[in-house]
Amino acid sequence: MANGAVSPEQRAAWQTSGKRSVEFGAAWLIGGLLVTVVTHGQVHGMEAYFVTWVPVLYGIHRIVAGLQLLAKCRDPGLADRT
Repeated sequence: MANGAVSPEQRAAWQTSGKRSVEFGAAWLIGGLLVTVVTHGQVHGMEAYFVTWVPVLYGIHRIVAGLQLLAKCRDPGLADRT
């Protein structure tokens, strides 16, 4: 294996972790949107929106991180640059 090359096992681990992160992020995103929609008519004020939007933002973060990891495991040039 060349210096800086990534093993197939490492790529498989990245792919598994990336998929799991995307799925986990989607669950947080959907859950956060659900809570936001349900509480939108019940609670008025900035505090309620901040609290209910945090899971949405976390879900988006996890999805983006997972997609970046999936791209890293598919692109040999990208994996070598990290």
